[in-house]
Amino acid sequence: MATDPPPPRTRSARLTLVSLLLIPLLSLAALWGFTASITLGNVIRDQHYNRVENAIAPSVIALAQTLGGERAFTLIWLGTGRRSAPIQAQLKAVRHSTDTYAAAVRGSITSVDGLVSTTARTRLGQFLAELAGLGQIRAAVDSGADSQAAAFNAYSAITAAEYGAFQISLPPSDPDLSLMTQSAIAEGRAEDFTGGAVALVEGALAARGLMAQPDRVLLAETVGQQNLEIGDMFALANPAMTAIFKRIYDTPAYQGLLATENQIEAGPANRPVPADPATFQAAALTFQASVLANERQIGNILAAESARLSDSLLTQLYLAAGLGLAAVLASVFVMVRFGRRLRVELTNLYDSARQMANERLPRLVERLRGGEDVDVQAESPPMKAGQSPRSRTSRRPSPPCSARPSRPPSARPACARASTRCSSTSRCGTSRCCTGSSACSTPWSGPPATRPSWVTCSAWTTSPPVCGGTPRAC
Repeated sequence: MATDPPPPRTRSARLTLVSLLLIPLLSLAALWGFTASITLGNVIRDQHYNRVENAIAPSVIALAQTLGGERAFTLIWLGTGRRSAPIQAQLKAVRHSTDTYAAAVRGSITSVDGLVSTTARTRLGQFLAELAGLGQIRAAVDSGADSQAAAFNAYSAITAAEYGAFQISLPPSDPDLSLMTQSAIAEGRAEDFTGGAVALVEGALAARGLMAQPDRVLLAETVGQQNLEIGDMFALANPAMTAIFKRIYDTPAYQGLLATENQIEAGPANRPVPADPATFQAAALTFQASVLANERQIGNILAAESARLSDSLLTQLYLAAGLGLAAVLASVFVMVRFGRRLRVELTNLYDSARQMANERLPRLVERLRGGEDVDVQAESPPMKAGQSPRSRTSRRPSPPCSARPSRPPSARPACARASTRCSSTSRCGTSRCCTGSSACSTPWSGPPATRPSWVTCSAWTTSPPVCGGTPRAC
């Protein structure tokens, strides 16, 4: 008898299940990592923003104030023809303060060089380069080479580079905080333009009220930029910052400065500026004091909003990391548990199919060929879910004929009693040709003359293959 071919090599059920379940698990882990990375990126950017802000803001604000004062005293000193010793002494003191804060700004920018973007680093470098040229500006002023307009443009170039650098160097991740920061920057620029306009007017007052045409052009441009920045400042501010801005710009002092600027623009160029020096200077000092008193509140509002944003981002990071990790672990637990159960089910199904194909079906076919009655449901009962065919009590082979009850010879059909060969082929002494199975009940299809004589005493017209021949006549 030929041996059965070896079973084909198939992938194990465990490896197949791992391959199927690993893909959604990896997808979930990748989604968790992506969400956590975005949240972590926002936290890192917020921390960088806070570090840069805390490191640079104090020195930069102080430098902007002292630089504006140096510009104003420079224009006044030039207006006096560089002959006023008191103004020169005040200018020297302001220059010393500017140098102190300029050194602090250089150190603070260097300390956060790795926390800003490449574009911001380039802008900061340009600002430091402009600031490094401050000595040349002073030398030109002291020598009389620069006029009021030239000196004003030189100082304004440093201020423009400063605000241009910090406008893109501190981009917060929160849109509300970003708008508030841009509003604060607009307020700083508006204050600088207002200070520039005041410096031009004070320079003209120092020159006996005469303002040259280039200075008038600069005044008109400066007032226009001032009004533009004030509009942007209010448009970007939240209600809290708007209230602070109103305490600065909705005051009689600022309205008096603005009225003087408009009168100078509308007045003739060959006439002295229509402003009283004492009144104008008092209004300028009042406005400056209002700015200094309220700027600290603006910084406090930005710091509080930044702290709120930091707490919110940290909470989001903890939730994204914790809940995502919990979801991944839960998925791993569920996949392992149900994967094992499914692996057992598939293994049992595979073993049952192999057992049926290699053992039960061949035995069943052999018994059918031997002419036995076979109960298919009893031989191959339905398999229960989760139960291995090996765990079930396998159907035992039929007991020997001596252990099975048999009918006495008198109870057997005559055909079976008369046919020794037929009865001897049955396992339990019962003639297969007299059992009434469909295999033996086929009507005789031959001519009547050829029908055997044993047919007359038997209910059968043909002898099944198991009988092996014609029985004796009854």
